[in-house]
Amino acid sequence: MLAHTGYYFMKMLNVLFELDPENILDFSNKIVLCASKSGFTYDQTTLREIIKLTELILTDYKEILYEKDNFNKLISVLDYFSNSG
Repeated sequence: MLAHTGYYFMKMLNVLFELDPENILDFSNKIVLCASKSGFTYDQTTLREIIKLTELILTDYKEILYEKDNFNKLISVLDYFSNSG
């Protein structure tokens, strides 16, 4: 997946997050995993979308993080970006 495609997916998922938070978190994790191979995690606009997603989860949907699998998916997404520098 090209980096800019991943960016547009993340932008769309931030808008749709309220509809199905757990599945969209899972999908976000898969997008980051796939797109990270093409420099996706080095893009500042993409990082802003990840920050929006993380803030949304922590402020309005933190209960989904009580499930260990969801927590690990969010940590995985953040880990890809933290390893990029």
